[in-house]
Order: sequence, then C-alpha cells, then structure tokens
Amino acid sequence: MQETDNNYDDYNRPRRPNPDTISYLRSLPLEEKSALEGIKLYVQSIKVGKSTIDTDNGESIDESNDNIDSKDQGDENHEYPQALSAAISAIEEIKNEVASLAGDEFGSQCLETLCRIGAPYSPLAARILLNGIKGYLLHLSTHRYGSHVVQTILQLAIHGNSGIMTGDDTDCILDLDEDEGDDDRENIPQFRDIILDLAEEILPFSSQLAVHVCGSHVLRTLICVLGGMEFESPSHISPGQFEGGGIRRGKYKAKKKKKNKASIHASDSPKNNQSSALAMGKVKRVVHSRIDTSDEIIRECLYSFARALTNGNFDSKTFSLNQNNDNPTKPGELQELLCHPSAGPLFIVLLRVFTYLDHFSNDPKYHIDEEQKYSKESHDLEQDQIDNNKIISDFRLGIQPSEPKFSPSSMGEALVHIFLCWDKGSNDAEQKYASDVIYGLSGEQRGSHLLECILRICHDHLFQSIGTAGGFFQSDSFDEYSKHDVSNFVIQTFLYNIRTRSQVENAIKCIEPLIGNGYLLNPRNKRRGILWRTVEMSANYRIGQETILKNLRKGFSCIKSGTESSGQTEDQDQDRTLMKLEHCIPELIGFVAPEKEGMRIQLDTAGTRTIYHLLRFVPRLCNETLSGIVNGFSAQELEYIANDGLGSRCIFDAMLDGNADQKPFSTFIKKLFKKLSGKWVALSVQRVGHHLVRKLFLALESIKDKASLADELSKSINRLSGNAMGRLIIAECAVKDFMISEVEFEKCVKKQAENYNFLEDIAGSNSKGKGEDKARKRKRKKQVSANDSKMSNENSTLPTAEVSEDIISSTPALEEDENQKVTKKRKRKRKSHG
Repeated sequence: MQETDNNYDDYNRPRRPNPDTISYLRSLPLEEKSALEGIKLYVQSIKVGKSTIDTDNGESIDESNDNIDSKDQGDENHEYPQALSAAISAIEEIKNEVASLAGDEFGSQCLETLCRIGAPYSPLAARILLNGIKGYLLHLSTHRYGSHVVQTILQLAIHGNSGIMTGDDTDCILDLDEDEGDDDRENIPQFRDIILDLAEEILPFSSQLAVHVCGSHVLRTLICVLGGMEFESPSHISPGQFEGGGIRRGKYKAKKKKKNKASIHASDSPKNNQSSALAMGKVKRVVHSRIDTSDEIIRECLYSFARALTNGNFDSKTFSLNQNNDNPTKPGELQELLCHPSAGPLFIVLLRVFTYLDHFSNDPKYHIDEEQKYSKESHDLEQDQIDNNKIISDFRLGIQPSEPKFSPSSMGEALVHIFLCWDKGSNDAEQKYASDVIYGLSGEQRGSHLLECILRICHDHLFQSIGTAGGFFQSDSFDEYSKHDVSNFVIQTFLYNIRTRSQVENAIKCIEPLIGNGYLLNPRNKRRGILWRTVEMSANYRIGQETILKNLRKGFSCIKSGTESSGQTEDQDQDRTLMKLEHCIPELIGFVAPEKEGMRIQLDTAGTRTIYHLLRFVPRLCNETLSGIVNGFSAQELEYIANDGLGSRCIFDAMLDGNADQKPFSTFIKKLFKKLSGKWVALSVQRVGHHLVRKLFLALESIKDKASLADELSKSINRLSGNAMGRLIIAECAVKDFMISEVEFEKCVKKQAENYNFLEDIAGSNSKGKGEDKARKRKRKKQVSANDSKMSNENSTLPTAEVSEDIISSTPALEEDENQKVTKKRKRKRKSHG
C-alpha cells in the first residue's frame, strides 16, 4: 500500500510555480481587510440608494432600471471595489497554476488572499479554484502550505456571500458577468460535481489522512462542506486569527518560539485556550451554501467517509431502524484513533456534523429562524454590540452557548455507540466494553475531548446511561476521576451538563467528601473547577446548598489546620472549630495585588466564578458570603476588583443584579456604597469600573443615598465629561439634574426607575428559560406575601374591636342603599307601563 501511495504522490505532484506568476502576484495591490471593507460599503450604498428610490416613488423599481450598470449607481464616496475586479482577474490568469502556487510559501499566501476576496462573491472564481486543485488533492492535503490553501478554498467556495454580506441580490449589485458564452467557462464543472470528484479522490486514503497532521485538517473541512457546516470561531479568539478555512497560519507566527509562562491560576479552570477550543470542533451551519447538502448523492458521500473512518462499522441504511451495532466489537484500532492528536478532533467534527444534520431535519422552526437571521439586509449595530458584550460576559462566567442534541435512533447515536462499543442488549451498569472505553477515554488528552463532546450533545437517556456505565454516580470512581489530571475536566463537563434533579442529588453525595476534606479547595491541587461546577449546579437546581456551605467551612478548616485527608468523620468535624464562611470567601477569590502601578491584579478564576454562583443561592444563605466580600477586603482592594473584568462580572454583578432589593443584599449594597465613598469618580471613568457605579445607583433603595452619590460625582463633573464612560455615568446617575435642583433629581430618578422596571418586565416576558421563569414566580410570590403581611400589619395597628364594629355597622347601611335603588327602579317601570 505504501508503494502505491508513493507512486500516486509522484504522479500527481504539481510542478514548481512559474517565477513570472510569482512576480505578477507580488505586483497586485491587494490588502485583504480594506478590500472586504470596500466591497461591504459599496453594496450597502447601492442598497440604501435603491431603498430611498422605492420610498420616494411609493412603488417598486421599474424593470428597466435593472439594466442600469451598477458601477454607475454607487455613491460618490464609494466607488466600485477595484480590489474585487483585480482578484477575479488574477484568479482567471492563474487558473492553470493553482496547484503549483499552493505548494509555494508566498504563492499560497497570495492564493488564500485572492480566495477570501473573490470566492464569496464570484461563483466562477470559486469553481476555478476548486477545479484547480482537482487531481492534486492528495498531495496538497499532506503538504505544509497546500493543506491550508485547500481548507480555505473548500470552505469559502461553497460559502456564498453570507459570511460578509447578506442578501440574495449582492451578486447582481456587483454586476459579475459570468454567464456569457465562453468555452473555457463552460468547461468548468459545477460545484456539486467538483466536490464529489474531490471526495472520491481522497476517500480511499481517508484512514491514512486521518492520522496525518495536515491531512486530518483537510478531511475535517471536507466533511463540514458535505454536511453544509463551517468551523465556528471561538468567542475569546480575535476575528483576525480565525479567517476563512481556519486559524491563520504562519503570518502572525514568530520565527523563534518562546515559552510562555503559565498563569498562576489558569490551569485549574477548564480549557480556555485557543487550541483546546478548536479541538472541540464546534461548527455552525452555512445558510447560503452553494451545494445542496440534502442531495442523496452528497449525503451518501458523507456516509462513505463515516464508514471508511470507522472501519466499516457505520451502516447508513440501518441506523434509523436501530439495528446497527447489536453485537459491539471489542475495543481496538478505532478506540486508539479516538485518542490520536489528529484523528480525535476529526471524529469530533464528524459527530457534530451528524448531530446538526439530525437537528435541522427534526426541528424546522430552528431552520427558519436561521434563515431569517441571515436574510436581514441591514443589521442593528446596537443589538450586535449588545450580543458581543453578552458573549464576553458569558465567557468570563464560563457559560457555554447551547448546542443541538442528537435524538434517539439517529446518526449521532449510532456513531457514539460505535465509539464506545455499546451493547444495547445489556443494562447500563453491565456493559461489557463500554465501561472500560469510557474510563480509558476520560484519561486521554484527546479522548477526553471526544467524551466531553458526547456529554454535551447526547440526549437525556444516553447521558444517564453513560453516567451509570462510566461510574460517574459512584463515590469511589468519582473520587478517582476527580484526582486525575485529565479526567477532572470530564467531571466538570459532566456536572455542567447534568439533566435531572436525581442526578444532581447523586452527584452532590459523591462530591461532599472531596469538599469537606479540603481536596477541591486547596489551590495546589488545581481542582477548584469541580467546585465551581458543583456550586453552579446547586444554584441552578436549588439542591444541597446548605450542605455545600457547611462542607466549604469544613474544607477550609482542614486546610488551615493542616489535616487535609479523606478519612475525616462527622464526629471529628463537629469537634473541630470550623472557619466562618465569611473568612473562606477571600481564600476562594485569591486576590493578589499588582506588583507595580498599572499592572493587573490576579484572581483565582474558578474560585471567583464560584462566588458568583454562591450569590445565586437562596438569599438567606448569602449573608456570610456578602460579608466576606464587603468586609473581607479593603476599599483599595475592592476598587482593584471593580476594575477587573472577571472580578466585576462575577462578584459585583452578582451582588447588584437579581436580588438587590432583598435582604441581606440591600444591606450590604449600602455598606459597599459607604466603604467606597471617595472612589466613585475614579471608578466612573474606567472602562470596567463604571459598570459598578451605574448598577449600584440603580440598586440603592434610598433617594438620599442616590443623591449622596450624585453629589460626589457632581464635584468632578469636568473629569467625568472627559471620556465616554464618564459621560454615560453623568446621564445614568442624573448628575446634571441634581445640580439643577433636588426636585428635578427626584423626578428623573423616579422616571428612570419606571423605565427600568418596564424594560425588565418586557425582558422577562420574552425570556424562555424555565429556571428564570421559576425564579420570577418565586419572587412574585414573595412580593405578594410581603404586601399581604404589610397590609395585615397596618390593619393590626387598629383595635380589633373597632374594626369589627365598623364592619358590622357598615353592612346594614349598604343593604338599605341597595333596597332603595331597587324600589326606585320598580317605580320607574310602573310609570312607564301606566
């Protein structure tokens, strides 16, 4: 087989690129960012001009206007994008040397730039590029530079213009004359035929490419294309690093690799780095795909890759009938591939593509919503900014976006059964091979990524089955998983995706000893991520909150006394003097002041996120937590935390959002206001710190306290007016109204509160989360009961005897009035009849 591979590689190896072609590409004035921006501005200007004509005339544009040259319709400030014309012309010039240029270092960079500019808008240019790599795909897939070019071409060629500009008339506006009769253009096959030819070219070698460092990336991209998907950029990666076919290669890479010093607290939180995020293989649907992924031939081509990668175990004809994998094979070569650094992420992508295909076919409403989302001609920039801020905020809290889950008897479930060697004829606890496979995958770096992916996207019944077979609900095995350097991340994912209340109860029973003996709390063990997910789970389901708080005190007492072990008994814990919870809070946060002025503080990431969820417990259990925050730090340290993105979002936002009007939150908010007195102006002009000022002003109950805050801010109004954050605080805190008069200030504050409550009610009515609805109902019940008790207290101030006499004395008077009304009506009727 190796000899045939070498012969095939030698026979299909492209020539070296022509030096004149390289010189021609060097002469092209192509700057990718400005070119894409110019295309976007031009298309928007044309659309705005057409919409104004429609509104002025009150009717649709006449058909004769369609023949007007779009190049003459552009706004004076936005000429026709010359970079697009140059890119399409260059692609036609090099159509016979695409494969040669893909193997050159400089030529590959130019080719990717041309592809990003021209392929999304010009179907002809995309077909030229795809046809140019046909016949050389196997060689380019294993090439250092060629593999990146292939990924970019495959992804952008079928992507259409949905990635940069939306709207079906974009191609018409750009006036690309590609349908004229030309023999060369007519000889270029259509997208469907080229994609199928490329897939057929590398299908026999898919098992070898799966373990190749470059070939596996090409296989991932091709599988996404066949499924109508594309890779999703992680939210914490800047857009410039993730373009077209994937992460930018080589351009921003330093010549000499320098070892980066690991962060003090970064390793105990889940995998928040770039490589692990990409290894999870998150994908999203391409709405305006240039190939029909519902085509039976395209779908069968995708299934053929699944069969080839699983050694023929996947049967696309019987998976829906629940007949596949009745007799599971023993773990072997496939399970080794699941743990391979190149093949593991490939199988994750395959599983996610199958899951999305199943989800879109079973949920047409989601399909319609996605179409409407991408069919808007103009986006609300303000709403986009809000969405981006929410993504950053959720990332700081460790909140992952929801993903579709595959259903029972689906392609995704069949693939998971093959991965885990699942025996459907046995009980969950008596699996012959699956238990060992789950145990083995959880301890491998790449295998654990696949197992985490399965836990995220599997249906509820399979989640319970995997938890039982893997021993996640047994104390001994849970303890072993938690103490492993890799498996503990699987435990965190398992806790985050837990489905039922009974599962939460069983999980908390397994975690109690690990918290009580201090193992999860000790920063040297780097296991606080499990604590964070446990507290989050308890806050969501409102189970075991008092137990967790008690074990937190036990655990920190063990660490302080130096008796951390797993053999503590309840009697020993009761005899020991436990630390107060308010003294445990600073230990969880792990605040480290900056060494020099202008440097950032250090916080324990998982511990700080744990504080956020501790403040989501029942309000009566949050007293000591709030005391540990307000009283456990000095005013200067609180200011540092308020100016830190993680600290502000996890600590102060948790205090000021939600239960701010209830005790003990309202009490400690007032204490925080007094403690930070004199620092509110400095916080108001900070990019992060001004959020605390704005939210605290809304949370203060007393108008006197709000006036005091406005008074402090008004004394430095010139400084506040110097930047955008300060001007926002001037408006939000009604500083100018306060400077006019107290009456104007009170009116403004009252109106602001009414608007805030109105928007909150609207947001509440639009929210679809069951947990939020339940919390809102509980809050309403408390408010109703509080109002009832208040009314009863007011009535109780009156003597009971007087109240009863008033009620009794009022009843006959009411009866007399009613009788008089009845008699008058009868007299009127008699008169009318007479």
